[in-house]
Amino acid sequence: MIEPAGSADTSLQSGSLIRKIYPASIGELPDALTIQAGLAGDADGGVAYGDAYLTAVELSLEENGVVAVSYEWKALSLTSATITAATPSTDEPFPWHGATCTFGGASYRVGSWTVRLEHDISLHTDLDAKTAGSARLPVWAEPGPWTTSVTATVRVPMGLAHLGDSGAVLDMVLTTTSYGTPARTLTITGTDLRVDSISNRIVEGGELVEYEVQMHGRPNDLGAITVEIT
Repeated sequence: MIEPAGSADTSLQSGSLIRKIYPASIGELPDALTIQAGLAGDADGGVAYGDAYLTAVELSLEENGVVAVSYEWKALSLTSATITAATPSTDEPFPWHGATCTFGGASYRVGSWTVRLEHDISLHTDLDAKTAGSARLPVWAEPGPWTTSVTATVRVPMGLAHLGDSGAVLDMVLTTTSYGTPARTLTITGTDLRVDSISNRIVEGGELVEYEVQMHGRPNDLGAITVEIT
């Protein structure tokens, strides 16, 4: 079976596409999309993904950068298409110097963060009669587990008892404000995130000591991490 799939990376300017990964409830598929990719206006240079579903959205920010977002998807169909050029967004991106970050209500001199939303959608076929030209394409998509994770680098020891029997649990708020007119604010909220690990490497004299913190949200909890732009 052919499994049509793709990905795209960009600077975050709008949150409308991020919302498309969230299903209405666990056990359901999110909204199906039509995604075009390739050379605009070239009859042989583009493809169209039909009945496409976002399977992962990853947002990240580091010093001296802007919020980046990566999209991954799977689709039931893939056809050649003449691509129509999209209208470029005029919204300003979200820069590092407009950011605030708190974990458990405290600041830890965060140097970078990555937030990942993932819906493990699977594609399937069957032995029923097929349409000529698409016989090896999937027939339907099946919703799967919903998972969320966070990785952050911090410069202040967090002092968490994450190796205890119950582990450490943190809330998280990441915000970044754009400098357009009007200014907009990206807010990523994590609730009851489980701390998986806190690690650091041996550094030489004069190097900055950083700690990498890895966390995850409750499985199949759509509210574990929310993303809003206001």
